[in-house]
Order: sequence, then structure tokens, then C-alpha cells
Amino acid sequence: MIARYSPEKAEKLNRFFSIPDATSLHSLLHGAGFQDINVQLETRPIKFSSFDDYFSGIAKGAGLSGQEYVQLPPDMKLIVRDEVWRGLASPNAGEPLTIEMDVLIGSGGR
Repeated sequence: MIARYSPEKAEKLNRFFSIPDATSLHSLLHGAGFQDINVQLETRPIKFSSFDDYFSGIAKGAGLSGQEYVQLPPDMKLIVRDEVWRGLASPNAGEPLTIEMDVLIGSGGR
């Protein structure tokens, strides 16, 4: 959402999500000389007591997204926060929030 309003930051913000699938990770590991490569996609639930609980770290500047968020103008912060809330299909204020996070795990030997 931040990159939508600050497009010049899109590449920096998306770098942690630059390996889109298992095939890409397998190719990277193979290109780095690994053999007997195993790549798995795991989905993990991350639970928060509320959306405010989830977003509080970002609002305080935690992580790369948070560092960029705190630099936004106040009106832009409100817009981004609201879009994140709507994008997560968040429950009513104060209700628990669970986010399903996909993680690629790759291993191999040299």
C-alpha cells in the first residue's frame, strides 16, 4: 500500500517478496550450486488480538514497511492504514485477526 502512494519505494519495499514461487527459489538455489534441492511452501497462521495489535508495530516504525510508513505525511498514513485494514478483510474493531502467511523454505547441499 505504501508503494502505491510512493512508487519510488516499490522496489525497496517488495524485495522481501521477490521470489514468487517454488520454481523460482529452486532455480536460485540450483544457480548458486546447491544440489538435492528441496523446496516447500508452508502456510502459517499469524494471530493478533486485533487489527490495531497487528498494525501497531508498523505505526511505530518496525521493519522496512514501518520505516517507510512513519515517513509518510499524516493524511497519507491514514489512507494507507485504512487500505491495509480493508485489504486484510479485517474484522470489526477490537476483534481478533488472523493472517495466513505463505513461506517458501528451500534447502540443499553443496
